[in-house]
Amino acid sequence: MNKFKQFIEWHIFGVCSAIGEKMGIATSTIRKYFIYMSFMTFGSPVIVYLFVAFG
Repeated sequence: MNKFKQFIEWHIFGVCSAIGEKMGIATSTIRKYFIYMSFMTFGSPVIVYLFVAFG
């Protein structure tokens, strides 16, 4: 069960962290923009987010 939890945390929550590290941007900034874009485009960034998380 612990391995499953670590897998989910890394893939779901690690996407913004990984993007932030590669681009040199704070993780909180990336998360804010992701939320804003999700509201503005009716959730389409969620598909991209899941593709990056599990791709």
